[in-house]
Amino acid sequence: MFCHYPRDPAGGGFAPIVRDPSAADLDGLFRGSQGEVVFYGHHHPRSDAQGRARYVNPGALGCNAPGQARFAVLSIEADGTWDLSLRSVPCDAHDLPRDYEERQVPARETILRIFHGVGHSG
Repeated sequence: MFCHYPRDPAGGGFAPIVRDPSAADLDGLFRGSQGEVVFYGHHHPRSDAQGRARYVNPGALGCNAPGQARFAVLSIEADGTWDLSLRSVPCDAHDLPRDYEERQVPARETILRIFHGVGHSG
């Protein structure tokens, strides 16, 4: 299953972020979800926990100070067995402000400020 983050049961957007979640926390957050592996995000630290399912947050894909694009690779064999690895590669965000402007990315100034530490003047 792929899910950005669980919805708030009260209907107010996403559920509150659980920092450093345990397997029990994740079982509660994703109760009712299907699958052996649940990929999620919203909060950017990498996490890999085994509970009712394996819960994997691969981390931010380049939206972090160290300049690493973190991701997961899931390999599924014909017999249904699978293997999951967490990886990262260097990410140069130098051209993002220009690229976001050219592409007219919505909320680009907010994204650049919060996730890349790039401020805009005036």
